[in-house]
Amino acid sequence: MDGKLNYFIFNKESDYRRGCLLNMTVEGGGLQVERDSVERGLFLSRILDSREVEMEWHRLCIRRDEKRQAAFRVSIYAGNQKSFVFRGGETDLGQFVCRGDIAFEEKLQCMLPWLQKQVTGQDDILLHGVTGRYLWFLLEIYRQQEAGKLYDIQVYFPKQSWMGYLPEIYQKEDKDSFLERYLGIFQTIYEDFNEEIRQVPQKLDMESAKGEHLAWLAEWLDIEESYIWPENQLRVLLKNGVSLYKRRGTRQGIIDFVTLYTGEPPFIVENHQIRRFKKDGAYLENLQKLYGSNPYSFTVLVREEVFHSIWQQKTLIKIIDDIKPVQMDWQLVMIKPYIFAGLFSYIGINSVLGKYSAMALDGHSAIPFVALQGSCVVARQAEVCACAAAQTHSIMRKERRRNEEDYEKF
Repeated sequence: MDGKLNYFIFNKESDYRRGCLLNMTVEGGGLQVERDSVERGLFLSRILDSREVEMEWHRLCIRRDEKRQAAFRVSIYAGNQKSFVFRGGETDLGQFVCRGDIAFEEKLQCMLPWLQKQVTGQDDILLHGVTGRYLWFLLEIYRQQEAGKLYDIQVYFPKQSWMGYLPEIYQKEDKDSFLERYLGIFQTIYEDFNEEIRQVPQKLDMESAKGEHLAWLAEWLDIEESYIWPENQLRVLLKNGVSLYKRRGTRQGIIDFVTLYTGEPPFIVENHQIRRFKKDGAYLENLQKLYGSNPYSFTVLVREEVFHSIWQQKTLIKIIDDIKPVQMDWQLVMIKPYIFAGLFSYIGINSVLGKYSAMALDGHSAIPFVALQGSCVVARQAEVCACAAAQTHSIMRKERRRNEEDYEKF
Protein backbone atom coordinates (compact mmCIF):
# COMPACT_ATOMS: atom_id res chain seq x y z
CA MET A 1 0.00 0.00 0.00
CA ASP A 2 3.04 2.28 -0.08
CA GLY A 3 2.91 2.82 -3.86
CA LYS A 4 0.85 5.57 -5.47
CA LEU A 5 -2.42 4.47 -7.09
CA ASN A 6 -2.51 5.43 -10.78
CA TYR A 7 -5.39 5.17 -13.21
CA PHE A 8 -6.55 5.43 -16.82
CA ILE A 9 -9.93 7.04 -17.49
CA PHE A 10 -12.38 6.98 -20.40
CA ASN A 11 -14.68 10.00 -20.09
CA LYS A 12 -14.75 11.78 -23.46
CA GLU A 13 -15.45 10.86 -27.06
CA SER A 14 -11.79 10.77 -28.15
CA ASP A 15 -11.06 8.12 -25.49
CA TYR A 16 -13.58 5.77 -27.08
CA ARG A 17 -12.66 6.62 -30.68
CA ARG A 18 -9.09 5.44 -30.04
CA GLY A 19 -10.49 1.94 -29.57
CA CYS A 20 -12.89 -0.02 -31.77
CA LEU A 21 -16.68 0.42 -31.76
CA LEU A 22 -19.36 -1.83 -33.23
CA ASN A 23 -23.07 -0.93 -33.05
CA MET A 24 -22.17 1.65 -30.39
CA THR A 25 -22.58 5.40 -30.21
CA VAL A 26 -20.82 7.94 -27.98
CA GLU A 27 -23.13 10.51 -26.38
CA GLY A 28 -22.36 12.84 -23.50
CA GLY A 29 -19.05 11.15 -22.72
CA GLY A 30 -20.69 7.72 -22.43
CA LEU A 31 -21.38 4.58 -24.45
CA GLN A 32 -24.74 3.19 -25.47
CA VAL A 33 -26.09 0.81 -28.10
CA GLU A 34 -27.15 2.46 -31.36
CA ARG A 35 -30.90 2.92 -31.67
CA ASP A 36 -31.12 1.13 -35.01
CA SER A 37 -28.64 -1.63 -34.16
CA VAL A 38 -29.09 -5.29 -33.32
CA GLU A 39 -29.21 -6.82 -29.85
CA ARG A 40 -25.76 -5.80 -28.59
CA GLY A 41 -22.97 -3.28 -29.05
CA LEU A 42 -19.22 -3.86 -28.61
CA PHE A 43 -16.39 -1.60 -27.48
CA LEU A 44 -12.78 -2.79 -27.54
CA SER A 45 -10.52 -0.35 -25.68
CA ARG A 46 -7.08 0.84 -26.69
CA ILE A 47 -4.03 -0.84 -25.15
CA LEU A 48 -3.22 0.57 -21.69
CA ASP A 49 0.51 0.55 -20.89
CA SER A 50 1.55 0.40 -17.22
CA ARG A 51 5.26 0.54 -18.22
CA GLU A 52 6.08 -2.31 -15.84
CA VAL A 53 6.40 -6.00 -16.70
CA GLU A 54 4.16 -8.37 -14.70
CA MET A 55 2.11 -5.46 -13.40
CA GLU A 56 -0.66 -6.56 -11.04
CA TRP A 57 -3.73 -4.46 -11.79
CA HIS A 58 -6.01 -3.23 -9.05
CA ARG A 59 -9.55 -2.27 -10.04
CA LEU A 60 -11.91 -1.37 -12.90
CA CYS A 61 -14.89 0.93 -12.24
CA ILE A 62 -17.79 1.82 -14.54
CA ARG A 63 -20.50 4.38 -13.91
CA ARG A 64 -23.92 3.64 -15.35
CA ASP A 65 -27.12 5.58 -15.81
CA GLU A 66 -29.22 4.98 -12.69
CA LYS A 67 -32.50 5.71 -14.49
CA ARG A 68 -31.82 3.41 -17.45
CA GLN A 69 -29.86 0.38 -16.33
CA ALA A 70 -27.80 -1.39 -19.00
CA ALA A 71 -27.08 -5.13 -19.18
CA PHE A 72 -23.40 -5.61 -19.98
CA ARG A 73 -20.39 -7.91 -19.74
CA VAL A 74 -16.71 -6.99 -19.33
CA SER A 75 -13.82 -9.12 -20.60
CA ILE A 76 -10.33 -8.26 -19.29
CA TYR A 77 -7.22 -8.96 -21.38
CA ALA A 78 -3.61 -8.54 -20.21
CA GLY A 79 -0.09 -9.54 -21.27
CA ASN A 80 3.56 -8.53 -21.34
CA GLN A 81 4.02 -8.58 -25.13
CA LYS A 82 2.51 -6.00 -27.45
CA SER A 83 3.21 -7.86 -30.69
CA PHE A 84 2.08 -11.26 -31.99
CA VAL A 85 1.98 -13.27 -35.19
CA PHE A 86 -1.12 -12.70 -37.31
CA ARG A 87 -1.63 -14.13 -40.81
CA GLY A 88 2.02 -15.07 -41.10
CA GLY A 89 3.44 -11.70 -40.05
CA GLU A 90 4.26 -9.84 -36.85
CA THR A 91 1.50 -7.43 -35.88
CA ASP A 92 1.38 -4.66 -33.28
CA LEU A 93 -1.44 -5.30 -30.82
CA GLY A 94 -2.39 -1.62 -30.55
CA GLN A 95 -2.81 -1.30 -34.32
CA PHE A 96 -4.58 -4.67 -34.49
CA VAL A 97 -7.30 -3.47 -32.10
CA CYS A 98 -8.12 -0.43 -34.25
CA ARG A 99 -7.95 -2.05 -37.68
CA GLY A 100 -11.22 -1.80 -39.56
CA ASP A 101 -10.42 -4.45 -42.17
CA ILE A 102 -10.60 -7.26 -39.60
CA ALA A 103 -13.97 -8.58 -38.44
CA PHE A 104 -14.74 -8.03 -34.76
CA GLU A 105 -15.33 -11.73 -34.11
CA GLU A 106 -11.96 -12.57 -35.66
CA LYS A 107 -10.27 -10.08 -33.34
CA LEU A 108 -11.88 -11.70 -30.32
CA GLN A 109 -10.75 -15.14 -31.44
CA CYS A 110 -7.16 -13.95 -31.86
CA MET A 111 -7.15 -12.35 -28.39
CA LEU A 112 -8.36 -15.41 -26.48
CA PRO A 113 -4.81 -16.27 -25.20
CA TRP A 114 -4.75 -12.92 -23.33
CA LEU A 115 -8.20 -13.27 -21.75
CA GLN A 116 -7.80 -13.29 -17.94
CA LYS A 117 -11.20 -12.38 -16.53
CA GLN A 118 -14.88 -12.08 -17.52
CA VAL A 119 -17.54 -10.41 -15.37
CA THR A 120 -21.24 -9.84 -16.10
CA GLY A 121 -23.28 -6.92 -14.75
CA GLN A 122 -20.73 -5.62 -12.21
CA ASP A 123 -19.69 -1.97 -12.32
CA ASP A 124 -16.89 -2.36 -9.74
CA ILE A 125 -14.44 -5.15 -10.61
CA LEU A 126 -11.44 -6.18 -8.51
CA LEU A 127 -8.54 -7.00 -10.84
CA HIS A 128 -6.36 -8.84 -8.33
CA GLY A 129 -4.85 -11.75 -10.21
CA VAL A 130 -4.81 -9.91 -13.56
CA THR A 131 -1.12 -9.46 -14.46
CA GLY A 132 0.78 -8.06 -17.42
CA ARG A 133 2.34 -4.81 -18.58
CA TYR A 134 -0.47 -4.19 -21.09
CA LEU A 135 -4.18 -4.32 -20.35
CA TRP A 136 -7.25 -3.79 -22.51
CA PHE A 137 -10.89 -4.73 -22.15
CA LEU A 138 -13.98 -5.60 -24.16
CA LEU A 139 -17.32 -4.07 -23.17
CA GLU A 140 -20.48 -5.75 -24.45
CA ILE A 141 -23.74 -3.85 -23.90
CA TYR A 142 -26.97 -5.71 -24.56
CA ARG A 143 -29.96 -3.86 -25.95
CA GLN A 144 -33.08 -3.66 -23.78
CA GLN A 145 -36.32 -1.63 -23.99
CA GLU A 146 -34.44 1.55 -23.11
CA ALA A 147 -30.83 2.06 -24.16
CA GLY A 148 -28.73 2.33 -20.99
CA LYS A 149 -25.50 4.31 -20.91
CA LEU A 150 -22.08 3.48 -19.42
CA TYR A 151 -19.51 6.20 -18.80
CA ASP A 152 -16.48 7.26 -16.71
CA ILE A 153 -14.62 3.95 -17.07
CA GLN A 154 -11.55 3.94 -14.79
CA VAL A 155 -8.76 1.34 -14.57
CA TYR A 156 -6.57 1.54 -11.44
CA PHE A 157 -3.06 0.13 -10.92
CA PRO A 158 -0.87 -1.19 -9.28
CA LYS A 159 -2.58 -3.72 -7.04
CA GLN A 160 -3.11 -2.53 -3.48
CA SER A 161 -4.36 -4.81 -0.73
CA TRP A 162 -5.03 -4.41 2.96
CA MET A 163 -3.42 -7.81 3.43
CA GLY A 164 -0.14 -5.94 3.81
CA TYR A 165 -1.33 -4.53 7.13
CA LEU A 166 -1.98 -7.98 8.61
CA PRO A 167 0.52 -10.23 10.39
CA GLU A 168 2.80 -12.19 8.08
CA ILE A 169 0.97 -15.45 8.68
CA TYR A 170 -2.07 -14.03 6.83
CA GLN A 171 0.00 -12.76 3.90
CA LYS A 172 0.54 -16.14 2.30
CA GLU A 173 0.57 -16.28 -1.48
CA ASP A 174 -2.90 -17.44 -2.40
CA LYS A 175 -4.23 -16.26 -5.73
CA ASP A 176 -7.82 -16.97 -4.74
CA SER A 177 -7.58 -15.84 -1.12
CA PHE A 178 -11.02 -15.43 0.47
CA LEU A 179 -9.60 -13.08 3.11
CA GLU A 180 -8.10 -10.77 0.49
CA ARG A 181 -11.36 -10.62 -1.46
CA TYR A 182 -13.33 -10.05 1.74
CA LEU A 183 -11.08 -7.16 2.81
CA GLY A 184 -11.36 -5.82 -0.74
CA ILE A 185 -15.02 -4.94 -0.06
CA PHE A 186 -14.11 -2.54 2.74
CA GLN A 187 -11.02 -1.33 0.88
CA THR A 188 -13.20 -0.35 -2.07
CA ILE A 189 -15.59 1.59 0.18
CA TYR A 190 -12.64 3.35 1.82
CA GLU A 191 -11.08 4.29 -1.54
CA ASP A 192 -14.40 5.64 -2.84
CA PHE A 193 -14.79 7.82 0.25
CA ASN A 194 -11.26 9.16 -0.18
CA GLU A 195 -11.96 9.93 -3.84
CA GLU A 196 -15.11 11.87 -2.92
CA ILE A 197 -13.18 13.84 -0.28
CA ARG A 198 -10.49 14.72 -2.85
CA GLN A 199 -13.17 15.99 -5.23
CA VAL A 200 -14.87 18.28 -2.68
CA PRO A 201 -12.94 21.43 -3.76
CA GLN A 202 -13.88 20.72 -7.38
CA LYS A 203 -17.55 20.29 -6.46
CA LEU A 204 -17.55 23.60 -4.56
CA ASP A 205 -16.00 25.50 -7.48
CA MET A 206 -18.73 26.94 -9.70
CA GLU A 207 -16.37 26.88 -12.69
CA SER A 208 -15.74 23.12 -12.50
CA ALA A 209 -18.88 21.78 -10.79
CA LYS A 210 -21.22 19.82 -13.06
CA GLY A 211 -24.79 18.60 -13.09
CA GLU A 212 -26.22 17.89 -9.66
CA HIS A 213 -23.34 19.65 -7.87
CA LEU A 214 -23.98 22.86 -9.82
CA ALA A 215 -27.66 22.62 -8.89
CA TRP A 216 -26.65 22.07 -5.26
CA LEU A 217 -24.57 25.28 -5.31
CA ALA A 218 -27.57 27.10 -6.83
CA GLU A 219 -29.64 26.21 -3.76
CA TRP A 220 -27.21 28.24 -1.65
CA LEU A 221 -28.45 31.36 -3.49
CA ASP A 222 -32.12 30.36 -3.22
CA ILE A 223 -32.29 29.38 -6.90
CA GLU A 224 -34.93 26.70 -6.40
CA GLU A 225 -35.50 25.74 -10.04
CA SER A 226 -31.95 25.84 -11.34
CA TYR A 227 -32.79 23.31 -14.06
CA ILE A 228 -34.47 26.03 -16.14
CA TRP A 229 -31.09 27.74 -16.64
CA PRO A 230 -28.61 26.46 -19.25
CA GLU A 231 -25.39 25.35 -17.56
CA ASN A 232 -23.18 28.22 -18.81
CA GLN A 233 -25.71 30.88 -17.82
CA LEU A 234 -26.18 29.23 -14.43
CA ARG A 235 -22.43 29.53 -13.80
CA VAL A 236 -22.57 33.27 -14.59
CA LEU A 237 -25.61 33.62 -12.33
CA LEU A 238 -23.76 31.94 -9.46
CA LYS A 239 -20.62 34.00 -10.00
CA ASN A 240 -22.55 37.31 -10.01
CA GLY A 241 -25.33 36.14 -7.72
CA VAL A 242 -24.71 38.61 -4.89
CA SER A 243 -24.70 41.70 -7.13
CA LEU A 244 -27.67 40.43 -9.16
CA TYR A 245 -29.81 39.70 -6.12
CA LYS A 246 -29.10 43.16 -4.72
CA ARG A 247 -30.97 44.52 -7.75
CA ARG A 248 -33.79 41.98 -7.50
CA GLY A 249 -37.19 43.70 -7.64
CA THR A 250 -35.83 46.69 -9.57
CA ARG A 251 -35.94 47.73 -13.20
CA GLN A 252 -32.20 47.15 -13.61
CA GLY A 253 -32.48 43.74 -11.97
CA ILE A 254 -35.07 42.63 -14.53
CA ILE A 255 -32.85 43.88 -17.36
CA ASP A 256 -29.83 41.99 -15.98
CA PHE A 257 -31.69 38.69 -15.53
CA VAL A 258 -33.39 38.86 -18.94
CA THR A 259 -30.09 39.77 -20.61
CA LEU A 260 -28.38 36.83 -18.95
CA TYR A 261 -31.04 34.39 -20.12
CA THR A 262 -31.68 35.68 -23.66
CA GLY A 263 -28.27 37.12 -24.52
CA GLU A 264 -29.48 40.65 -25.26
CA PRO A 265 -31.01 43.44 -23.15
CA PRO A 266 -34.80 43.86 -23.29
CA PHE A 267 -36.86 47.02 -23.61
CA ILE A 268 -38.93 47.90 -20.56
CA VAL A 269 -41.80 50.39 -20.80
CA GLU A 270 -43.28 51.43 -17.45
CA ASN A 271 -46.79 52.82 -17.45
CA HIS A 272 -45.76 56.14 -15.96
CA GLN A 273 -43.40 56.77 -18.92
CA ILE A 274 -46.31 57.10 -21.36
CA ARG A 275 -48.66 58.91 -18.98
CA ARG A 276 -48.14 62.27 -20.69
CA PHE A 277 -49.08 60.80 -24.09
CA LYS A 278 -52.40 59.55 -22.71
CA LYS A 279 -53.60 63.13 -22.24
CA ASP A 280 -54.29 63.21 -25.97
CA GLY A 281 -57.56 61.34 -26.53
CA ALA A 282 -56.44 60.19 -29.98
CA TYR A 283 -53.72 58.05 -28.42
CA LEU A 284 -55.38 56.99 -25.17
CA GLU A 285 -57.33 54.00 -26.49
CA ASN A 286 -54.42 52.62 -28.50
CA LEU A 287 -51.86 53.08 -25.71
CA GLN A 288 -54.13 51.40 -23.17
CA LYS A 289 -54.59 48.52 -25.58
CA LEU A 290 -50.82 48.12 -25.89
CA TYR A 291 -49.56 48.87 -22.37
CA GLY A 292 -52.67 48.55 -20.20
CA SER A 293 -54.39 51.03 -17.92
CA ASN A 294 -52.95 49.91 -14.57
CA PRO A 295 -50.50 52.62 -13.39
CA TYR A 296 -48.59 49.96 -11.42
CA SER A 297 -47.60 47.87 -14.43
CA PHE A 298 -44.81 47.52 -16.95
CA THR A 299 -44.15 45.81 -20.27
CA VAL A 300 -41.06 43.77 -21.14
CA LEU A 301 -40.34 43.67 -24.87
CA VAL A 302 -37.96 41.05 -26.28
CA ARG A 303 -37.18 40.28 -29.90
CA GLU A 304 -38.93 37.12 -31.06
CA GLU A 305 -35.72 35.83 -32.69
CA VAL A 306 -34.02 35.15 -29.34
CA PHE A 307 -36.48 32.36 -28.54
CA HIS A 308 -36.13 28.93 -30.11
CA SER A 309 -39.12 27.29 -28.43
CA ILE A 310 -42.28 27.98 -26.45
CA TRP A 311 -40.56 26.41 -23.44
CA GLN A 312 -37.95 29.21 -23.45
CA GLN A 313 -40.69 31.84 -23.45
CA LYS A 314 -42.42 30.18 -20.51
CA THR A 315 -39.10 29.93 -18.70
CA LEU A 316 -38.45 33.66 -19.13
CA ILE A 317 -41.93 34.40 -17.75
CA LYS A 318 -41.08 32.26 -14.71
CA ILE A 319 -37.78 34.10 -14.20
CA ILE A 320 -39.37 37.56 -14.40
CA ASP A 321 -42.20 36.51 -12.06
CA ASP A 322 -39.59 35.58 -9.45
CA ILE A 323 -37.66 38.86 -9.60
CA LYS A 324 -40.31 41.53 -10.33
CA PRO A 325 -41.75 43.81 -7.64
CA VAL A 326 -44.51 41.90 -5.87
CA GLN A 327 -47.22 44.54 -6.19
CA MET A 328 -46.81 45.19 -9.92
CA ASP A 329 -48.49 43.63 -12.96
CA TRP A 330 -46.53 43.03 -16.13
CA GLN A 331 -46.67 41.50 -19.59
CA LEU A 332 -44.10 39.93 -21.90
CA VAL A 333 -44.26 40.97 -25.55
CA MET A 334 -42.32 39.27 -28.35
CA ILE A 335 -41.41 41.94 -30.90
CA LYS A 336 -41.96 40.55 -34.38
CA PRO A 337 -39.82 41.75 -37.32
CA TYR A 338 -42.81 43.28 -39.11
CA ILE A 339 -44.89 46.46 -39.08
CA PHE A 340 -48.36 45.90 -37.64
CA ALA A 341 -51.00 48.62 -37.55
CA GLY A 342 -52.10 49.21 -33.97
CA LEU A 343 -49.56 46.82 -32.44
CA PHE A 344 -45.97 46.93 -31.15
CA SER A 345 -44.08 48.54 -34.04
CA TYR A 346 -41.12 50.82 -33.36
CA ILE A 347 -39.03 52.83 -35.80
CA GLY A 348 -35.46 51.54 -35.95
CA ILE A 349 -36.26 48.45 -33.89
CA ASN A 350 -38.65 46.27 -35.84
CA SER A 351 -39.72 48.62 -38.63
CA VAL A 352 -39.00 46.13 -41.41
CA LEU A 353 -40.96 45.84 -44.64
CA GLY A 354 -41.48 42.32 -45.96
CA LYS A 355 -40.35 41.54 -49.51
CA TYR A 356 -42.68 40.44 -52.29
CA SER A 357 -42.99 36.71 -52.81
CA ALA A 358 -45.07 34.96 -55.44
CA MET A 359 -48.01 32.90 -54.24
CA ALA A 360 -47.45 29.13 -54.18
CA LEU A 361 -49.91 26.38 -53.31
CA ASP A 362 -47.40 24.37 -51.30
CA GLY A 363 -49.07 24.38 -47.91
CA HIS A 364 -46.44 26.73 -46.44
CA SER A 365 -47.30 30.11 -47.99
CA ALA A 366 -49.36 32.81 -46.29
CA ILE A 367 -51.03 36.05 -47.35
CA PRO A 368 -48.56 38.94 -46.84
CA PHE A 369 -49.01 41.17 -43.80
CA VAL A 370 -49.03 44.35 -45.93
CA ALA A 371 -52.13 44.85 -48.16
CA LEU A 372 -53.17 47.80 -50.32
CA GLN A 373 -56.91 47.44 -49.71
CA GLY A 374 -58.51 48.45 -46.44
CA SER A 375 -61.20 50.51 -44.79
CA CYS A 376 -60.89 53.98 -43.36
CA VAL A 377 -60.94 52.44 -39.87
CA VAL A 378 -57.77 50.51 -40.63
CA ALA A 379 -56.21 53.64 -42.07
CA ARG A 380 -57.12 55.58 -38.92
CA GLN A 381 -55.62 52.84 -36.72
CA ALA A 382 -52.44 52.93 -38.76
CA GLU A 383 -52.27 56.72 -38.37
CA VAL A 384 -52.80 56.53 -34.60
CA CYS A 385 -50.23 53.74 -34.29
CA ALA A 386 -47.69 55.69 -36.32
CA CYS A 387 -48.14 58.78 -34.16
CA ALA A 388 -47.94 56.79 -30.93
CA ALA A 389 -44.90 54.89 -32.13
CA ALA A 390 -43.17 58.10 -33.17
CA GLN A 391 -43.77 59.67 -29.78
CA THR A 392 -42.71 56.60 -27.82
CA HIS A 393 -39.75 55.95 -30.10
CA SER A 394 -37.61 58.43 -28.18
CA ILE A 395 -38.36 56.49 -24.99
CA MET A 396 -37.34 53.21 -26.61
CA ARG A 397 -34.11 54.60 -28.05
CA LYS A 398 -33.09 56.09 -24.70
CA GLU A 399 -34.02 52.80 -23.05
CA ARG A 400 -31.89 50.87 -25.51
CA ARG A 401 -28.83 53.08 -25.02
CA ARG A 402 -29.21 52.95 -21.24
CA ASN A 403 -29.55 49.15 -21.27
CA GLU A 404 -26.45 48.70 -23.42
CA GLU A 405 -24.41 50.99 -21.17
CA ASP A 406 -25.62 49.23 -18.00
CA TYR A 407 -24.95 45.79 -19.47
CA GLU A 408 -21.39 46.78 -20.44
CA LYS A 409 -20.80 47.87 -16.84
CA PHE A 410 -22.33 44.61 -15.58
